Amino acid sequence: MFKQTLLLASSVALLSASTTMCFKKEHIDPSTIETVKLEGGECGGNLSSQDMQRLGYEVGDIKISAGDTGLNYIYIFKKDEPLATVTTDGKMILTKEDLKEKLIELQDEQKAEKAEKERVGNVARGKELYTLQCVKCHGEKAELSAYNVARPLNTLSFDQMEIAITDYDLGLRKGSYAFLMKPYANNMAVDNLKAVWAYIQTLK
Repeated sequence: MFKQTLLLASSVALLSASTTMCFKKEHIDPSTIETVKLEGGECGGNLSSQDMQRLGYEVGDIKISAGDTGLNYIYIFKKDEPLATVTTDGKMILTKEDLKEKLIELQDEQKAEKAEKERVGNVARGKELYTLQCVKCHGEKAELSAYNVARPLNTLSFDQMEIAITDYDLGLRKGSYAFLMKPYANNMAVDNLKAVWAYIQTLK
């Protein structure tokens, strides 16, 4: 909405020269310095050099010095930024805080997108593992009580499932069918168990 207003209304930008200093200490890999979050100034541990440039800042200077375990970077960012954009009727429609909020919204969207991709990847991996190792005894929907002694997997929390797998792995579960689970438990890494549990949640 505010973009349309900017395009249609006669306006004047009130500018203010802005300079801020951000830094990163003991950074080991120079190839990632543009994307790592910088400390201090407007960066505040939340913004990288790339983020700052998306906000309209230019890199005025970079100072690099050797640290104990890596390199120390000091960035000087400069920008002529709008304190406000004011239309001819006197309404303020854009501020510096608006720009920050837009960047935060973009970062939140990127985080959510990444989390969703990870979730989908985990579910796909979990389906593969469940089909290969679990479905025969625990059922297509993880609804069966294996050999009528185990709780249906679709009723377990992740913590409960992890405890059960650990017990089988360590030989703490006793009973005539416990030995059947031990080989599966031995090979079930935590990440794989999380993937299987994530897949089971989609079956409910």
